[in-house]
Amino acid sequence: MMEEQSLLSQLRGLRRKVRALFALDGLGRLLAAVPPAVLVAIVLDYLIKFPALIRVGLLAGVLALLAVVIVRRLWRPLRTRISVQDVAVELEGRFPELDDRLASTVNFIESPQGRAGESAELRQAVVADTLRTTAGTPFTLALNPRPLVAMFLFGVVVAAGIAALGAWQADAAMIGIERLFNPLSSRQWPRRTLVDVGRTRRFVIPIGEDFQARVSVEGVVPDRVSIYYREAGSDAFAPPEIMKPMDVGADQAVFVRTFTRVRKSFEYYVTAGDDDTRRGGLVLVDARPRPRAQNVVLQVTPPPYMADAEAVVFEGQGSARALQGSRVWVEVLTNKPIAAESDGTAKAAILFGRGEQQRALPLSFVASDLLADGAAGDEAAAARMAADRRLLRAEFEVDQTEFVGFRMVCVDGFDSEPGDTLTVVAEQDEPPRVRIVEPTQAIMDVTFRSVIPVKAHIQDDCGVTRAALGWQRGTSQEKAAAGLTVVRPVERGTDARPLALTAVKRWDLRDIEPELQVGEEIVYRCAAVDNFQWRGQGPHTAQSQEYRLRVVSVESMAEAMRRKLLALGLRVGDLVRRQEDLQAETKDTRSEKQPSEPLSQRGREQTMGQEDSQRQLKQQAEEIRDEFDELLSQYRLNRIPQDEAFDHSVETQQALDDVAKDPMPKASQALRQSRDGAATAEQQTGKLDEAIAEQQRAIDRLRDALSRLERFTEAEAIAQKLRQILRQQEKLTERTGDLANQTLGKSQGELTAEERDAQQSLSSRQSELAQELNEAVEQMKESARDLQQSNEAVAEALKDVAKDAENRDPVRKMRNASRQIGQNQAAVAGTSQASAEEDLRAMIEKLENRRQQELQNRISTLKELQKELQEVRKKEEGHLQENKDAQAGQPNAPRPEQQAPKQGQTAQQTGRLSEKMQEAGSQQAAESAQSAQQSMGQAQSQLSQAQSQPAQQNQEKSLEQLDQANRELQQDIQESEQALAEEQLEAIKQQLARIKDGEIEVHGATVDLEAKRVAEKFARSDAERLIFTQDQQNELLGETAGIVKELDEANVTVFTFVLKIVGDRMDESHQRLRKEQTDPITQSAQQKAIEYLDKLVRALDEEISNRRRRGGGGGGGGQQGQAQLVPTLAELKMLKMMQQDIHDATTQVNDALKSQEASDEQARIKAEAKRIGRDQERVKGLMEKLTDPAAGQQGGEL
Repeated sequence: MMEEQSLLSQLRGLRRKVRALFALDGLGRLLAAVPPAVLVAIVLDYLIKFPALIRVGLLAGVLALLAVVIVRRLWRPLRTRISVQDVAVELEGRFPELDDRLASTVNFIESPQGRAGESAELRQAVVADTLRTTAGTPFTLALNPRPLVAMFLFGVVVAAGIAALGAWQADAAMIGIERLFNPLSSRQWPRRTLVDVGRTRRFVIPIGEDFQARVSVEGVVPDRVSIYYREAGSDAFAPPEIMKPMDVGADQAVFVRTFTRVRKSFEYYVTAGDDDTRRGGLVLVDARPRPRAQNVVLQVTPPPYMADAEAVVFEGQGSARALQGSRVWVEVLTNKPIAAESDGTAKAAILFGRGEQQRALPLSFVASDLLADGAAGDEAAAARMAADRRLLRAEFEVDQTEFVGFRMVCVDGFDSEPGDTLTVVAEQDEPPRVRIVEPTQAIMDVTFRSVIPVKAHIQDDCGVTRAALGWQRGTSQEKAAAGLTVVRPVERGTDARPLALTAVKRWDLRDIEPELQVGEEIVYRCAAVDNFQWRGQGPHTAQSQEYRLRVVSVESMAEAMRRKLLALGLRVGDLVRRQEDLQAETKDTRSEKQPSEPLSQRGREQTMGQEDSQRQLKQQAEEIRDEFDELLSQYRLNRIPQDEAFDHSVETQQALDDVAKDPMPKASQALRQSRDGAATAEQQTGKLDEAIAEQQRAIDRLRDALSRLERFTEAEAIAQKLRQILRQQEKLTERTGDLANQTLGKSQGELTAEERDAQQSLSSRQSELAQELNEAVEQMKESARDLQQSNEAVAEALKDVAKDAENRDPVRKMRNASRQIGQNQAAVAGTSQASAEEDLRAMIEKLENRRQQELQNRISTLKELQKELQEVRKKEEGHLQENKDAQAGQPNAPRPEQQAPKQGQTAQQTGRLSEKMQEAGSQQAAESAQSAQQSMGQAQSQLSQAQSQPAQQNQEKSLEQLDQANRELQQDIQESEQALAEEQLEAIKQQLARIKDGEIEVHGATVDLEAKRVAEKFARSDAERLIFTQDQQNELLGETAGIVKELDEANVTVFTFVLKIVGDRMDESHQRLRKEQTDPITQSAQQKAIEYLDKLVRALDEEISNRRRRGGGGGGGGQQGQAQLVPTLAELKMLKMMQQDIHDATTQVNDALKSQEASDEQARIKAEAKRIGRDQERVKGLMEKLTDPAAGQQGGEL
């Protein structure tokens, strides 16, 4: 038993040694791993200067290593359970002679009882055998402790070495341990390199100068020193740059970096080795401008002979001109404060001249008054500038041209840069330069009532005291002048003189007496006198170039402007056609492009050409617009009545201006954007569509204006042609009359060669005129067909005139006259010619009055629409009443569902009515009717859903909208009636003017015949002329009677009364002419008719002007809803004039009755008195009719 226990004890001891070796190995490994790791972390931190976050990572790594070693080499081995049997098994492997018996023996010894069935003897035998075998066996030889002991010793040595190193560098070790095991500590490693940028951390330098950043490095001098910089105010630094070494020593060196031509302030820091300069803050390099004259103001006060002129102020740099002897105050606003001397004066001066001859004039600090309205802004700002020492002033006298510069020192100590700032040019006085800039035509046609805006530029260096417009009539030596309004100074002039003036004059030619005559010429010029007075010289006088005015008749001027309008109309038509062609090209490009693919190269080239063409069309539109502007200006300046041509010119000019400003530029832009390479295929297609749409807008706008212009130009061109034919026919008729007088009583064979030539020439010319008239009639027919779709109103007017020409057949009459002249029947031909002339006048009048017919048709159409609108309103009232009855529960009231269809029918009728209003040009009424239709439609929908109350609200709303449409329709009717009244007045005025001209011819012929009467007899030619004069008087009487009838139907009382008096005088003249009485009594009757006709024409002209000035409105009175042709106020004015005439005539008759003694003369005067009495009674009746409406309703003959 003792031996068995000894074996177990031996095995247990061996187990204890194994555990000790495990502990020794783990401790050695811990010493060999953790202290070096700590050392490595500290060394790395020392070399790299890790931030706290990385040191936290290092600490975590060291602690992780410590935990791994402890767990794997100490805790796990020591925690492992080793049994005696495990030791036995391990020994069996080391000692083969045991033959696996040692483990069994240990098991038998530890379990003496054994398992059931085992043999005890056999167990004892195994144990005994094993004890014998193991006796004396050195089990300790199975252990090999040397590697483990070596590891322990290695760990001890490493730890001891590191401990010794730490003891040697105790401070560094403590810093490293603190930084490692307390990573958030602020403890820092001592630096090996020290970088010093100097004590100054802020440098101020002039902008544009070089700056050298300089640092000194001590300690461990690295090979690279880097500088980091950024602009002041920026957050990001530029990439680092290497500084250049200088004066490099063993432990000290200087490094520099030069910044050339610094333009902006910046800040920097430097890094070298383990040091940088940020701890002391960034170094700021403040780049500031040098002092300079930011704004220079020169106030030039003219010399004594310019005392009445204002001082001239020049701002900025460049050159300033001044007359010799002028005083110049220079005021300089600097960009920064200026330094001051010890006595407070400014360190600044003005420098005159250059080089060695340069002179200095000190500048003084001062508050500004010259800059009060300029750079300084106000007095407070000027005071602040003075306090900032930025305002400087000096004064000098101009005696020669000076180059002026400035020298100044700012508060930063910077000097200003040298150089001239401006030049003061000393000038001598020169004569004025006078140039007429408007008008500039060498010969300009005007009328006797034109207003010429004369504008002259007068340049002078000391001011203008007088300016005048001078003129001379024709070859007359008499001259006249009128003062010009002078504005000064306006601009500096093209030659940069100090003063330039503009003189203007609205030259009313009516002020020239005696009145200008057609064909007369006026030579005019402008003159100016300056204020020069110097050493006994002056003043200077100068004149402009001469220009001429040529007086033409108002009719000729109007005709010329109508011709120009016709020409411009053709150009507008050409513009429209070119725009349509361009749109067609754009559409072709659009159709060729695939929607999903970008524009091809060919398409890009096409759009480029189309864009260029579109720009050209825009330029053409602007050019035509400017020509329309000039045409309208001619209307105003020459005081041509603003007729239909003027209105069409205004409309067309506005249309051209509209398309040139909006759709055409947009079309060009869309074409340009359509070929943008960055655009998608869909975007390119959209831009092409946009270009086409904008082109269509331009076409529609121009077409609209062109249709109105064609409406005038087509008919006007034909009317103009007819007027030309009429004028030529009148001259031809006059020549035919002269030929008839010469050939009277002669047969064809008795005519002289000269008379036969004249006969042949007249016959041929008459035939040519007949052919021209025939061509004009054919042109009317063709134009009527062409305009049938685009301008139905004009087409109908032309068709009507052409039909009238066929009925009257003036072509046949003119051809008959040609044949009769050739057959020596000149007197008979004159009758045919007179009839053809009358036909021509009728045709022209019908063309000129087409506007009245159009207005009458529009009024008729609008009144029909108004009537239909009232019917619709009546139906809607019925629908509303039915709805109310249904809601009230009336027994016979239809249900809402039954009301809905009728409401829908009324809505449809209202829609059709709205479309008719739109076609008739009543836009606002059409919109109101359309709104009513929408309300009716909503009411229908609500009625179908049995919503009676909402439907009632919509029905009431539709009635309000229908009333609004009726009011707007009535307004359009009234405006059209006013326009019609104006057209009728214009036509009547023109008729009366023609009658007056005819009566003047009759009067002239009567006076001439009376002078040629010999012994109460007339020569044969005079007798024929008397017959012609009788017929002419009778025709004028008939025309007057027609106008009387027209005015009477229009309920124009006073004007009708005056025309009846005119008719009486004409009838008296006619009766006396039939009796061959051309005496003063006949002439007096004619003269009286002329006077009354002239007063009527003037009154109508005044009324038309008043209407146009009021925008078409007439006077008060008249029937409701119809424009009054002649307002009551105008008639009262005419009545007052007639009363004055009656008073004057009564005075004359009374004086005549007292002075005349002959019974026959007394009888004539008494007859005149009776007629005056009748006229007085008529005037009284007219007054009562005008002032008492009840009396006016009674009617009766006046």
